[in-house]
Amino acid sequence: MPKDLDFAHFEAELAATFSPEQREWIARLLHDHVSGLVTNISMQVEIVTKMINRGMDIQEEVASLKENVKNATQHIVAIEKSMRPRRPEPHDEALA
Repeated sequence: MPKDLDFAHFEAELAATFSPEQREWIARLLHDHVSGLVTNISMQVEIVTKMINRGMDIQEEVASLKENVKNATQHIVAIEKSMRPRRPEPHDEALA
């Protein structure tokens, strides 16, 4: 389980590490490719909860929710991987 984020510490680290322009770029990246998906997931959980309370069939909504969770996860993993420095391939080290 992820630990709680210390926002003050996190903000200080970001300010020390990235320029305002870089921080804006990261914020736009997260907004465009993560925040919307997570918001949709939250809304779908509310919809599924209401449907359950009303005794409605939830199969389609749950399938859509699962797809949105998968998409959000893929976006987050892709962003994380793309932001990390590339690790040298084993054959790259032998050539160095």
